[in-house]
Amino acid sequence: MKILIIMMAILWGLLSWFSSSVGLKAEEVTTSNLVNQTFTSDNNWEGQLDENHGTAIIAGVDGGYIQNTNALSLSQDLGLNEAQIQNGFSSTQSAQVWFWNSNDQNVVMKQIITDTAGNTTTQTKTVTGYCTTFNGCGWQSTGNNIYVSGLNNNTDYTINNRFEFNSTVAGNASYSGDHNAADLKQPSLTVTYDNQPVAIATQNKIVEDAQEIIEDLPKFKMPIFNEAVAKEFKIEQPIIEVKEKIKIEPLPVFIVEEPILAIENKKLPNTMPKLVEETPLIEEKSETIAVAMLEEATEEVKVEAKKERKEVKKETPVQILEETSTEPKEKLIKEELIEEELIEDEVIEEDTKIAEVEDKTDNSAKVLAKTINKIDVQIKDITKNLEVKNIVLLAAIQNDSVSLDSYNQTTFYIPTDIYTNQVFIDDRQIYNQVNLSTYIDNDPIIKQERILNDIYYQQQRLKIEIRELKNG
Repeated sequence: MKILIIMMAILWGLLSWFSSSVGLKAEEVTTSNLVNQTFTSDNNWEGQLDENHGTAIIAGVDGGYIQNTNALSLSQDLGLNEAQIQNGFSSTQSAQVWFWNSNDQNVVMKQIITDTAGNTTTQTKTVTGYCTTFNGCGWQSTGNNIYVSGLNNNTDYTINNRFEFNSTVAGNASYSGDHNAADLKQPSLTVTYDNQPVAIATQNKIVEDAQEIIEDLPKFKMPIFNEAVAKEFKIEQPIIEVKEKIKIEPLPVFIVEEPILAIENKKLPNTMPKLVEETPLIEEKSETIAVAMLEEATEEVKVEAKKERKEVKKETPVQILEETSTEPKEKLIKEELIEEELIEDEVIEEDTKIAEVEDKTDNSAKVLAKTINKIDVQIKDITKNLEVKNIVLLAAIQNDSVSLDSYNQTTFYIPTDIYTNQVFIDDRQIYNQVNLSTYIDNDPIIKQERILNDIYYQQQRLKIEIRELKNG
């Protein structure tokens, strides 16, 4: 580990010294376009040079191609030195193409790179396309076809720029003339490299010097491990003292009450609170509690109803006897006793009939109110309280004890018409004599574009006829 650290420190120091002594500051440079965009033999092009759209646009045919006559040399044509070449570079190829018919077609872009040892590498990119409208669509970029070379030992590279055209008839609407492939223009080739790199030979020399310095360092000997000495060392197991666990029992729950002591007819709070152990609650289901409270409230309402009926029956005959009776008191007392016994018998016999005749809605409301009061008094837990109340109310709604029919006749919103006596519809046609087609037909730009298109189509037709006449 020490040797590795020392070696890295020496190598870093040597590189730092070398770069500072020669003043190297590497900078990445990209050349301008290296190929001519006029397709003639004088401009280093060969292949399909005839029957094009001038010298700036290649009218591609199926199986045709265009490429540089002489490959570009990095050292001779670009002037790169050996260090710049060996440090690595990248070359980027691109162009503009136009797929103008509906054939299945493509343009194959190729960079053919050859090093000084004669090794050849071909960097390829295929661009496909078509156009459903004859002579429609438009120009598009092929994108970049990039070749990258890393560190190497070569002294030069050559690059040849090549484009190939392919087109196949597909369907009834496809084009079968001679010029059936894509058009191509504006070819481009650029090279990117470092302008002041450290040469490979110099880098190798620095590494060799570092290795020599490392070899001259004193050798580090690893200590010899003596088994006999190692046996004398014994690793004692640590003594872990386990103490008895203390069992903590849960404390009972207490409620603090403040008793009131009477001293000289004045109630004073006791400073010492009295602790009363709370009895554990037996948790019951909410449904059971709700049913029990409903039953209790129903019984209480029935009992109260009976008492009210008895009081009404008792008061009525007694008042009549007092107002109309003129007989002696003894006879009146006997008659009152007889009347009371008869009233009690009649009340007992008619309890069932009266219960059936009573207003069910009023009785149910009393039962529901008493049940809700009981829940609030007996159940202090908020969650349990609300749960039991919900069950009671749901049961009352299902039994029609609580009805929502009264809301059917309630008017919550009364509409008001604020736009009265306004029946006006404007159906006039503002642009009844103008439409989009008429506007386009009269547009001077559209007219000029149509004239130019007609001239272009006539030129293409004449060219095709001349080509067919030449071919016989």
